[in-house]
Amino acid sequence: MGWRIGFKGPRGDTGAAGAKGDTGNTGEQGVQGEQGIQGIQGVQGEQGETGIGEIIDRGDNNGFDFGVGDFTKNGSFHTLDLSAIVPANTKMVYMRVDVASDNTAANGYFRKLGNSYVQNAARLTTPVVSVTFTYHVWVFCDVDRNVEYNFSAVTWSEISLIICGWMLAG
Repeated sequence: MGWRIGFKGPRGDTGAAGAKGDTGNTGEQGVQGEQGIQGIQGVQGEQGETGIGEIIDRGDNNGFDFGVGDFTKNGSFHTLDLSAIVPANTKMVYMRVDVASDNTAANGYFRKLGNSYVQNAARLTTPVVSVTFTYHVWVFCDVDRNVEYNFSAVTWSEISLIICGWMLAG
């Protein structure tokens, strides 16, 4: 739906009454005002992306998809391919990650492949030595269903990840 704006032209004056002549004729009719110029109609905006798509529950899965040995733990970001688990057209993945480390404040991150900053990443930390902490996070994935991860270069006794569900593009 666009906007429509216009202005009406000035209304014409009615004609002056004609003078009565000897024969008693009536005056001439007044000039009618001009019609205003029609406004310009706005251009309709482009169709934007739809909002939330369908959220899919993976179901009652009985085991983790990735374990501590499946991750490179060197403080750099690496690609994690989820295409064998989530279908095409997936926009986000919902995952549970259990982590434990031999260090306090060891960090793990998950983010969309191609993002540059950790401020927009899911952060997992181990505030206590050798205690397992469970995190449930939503992470955007790219069109190939990849995410990036980064785990500190410390000894991790547990990194267990399961994909619980996903959101399809709307």
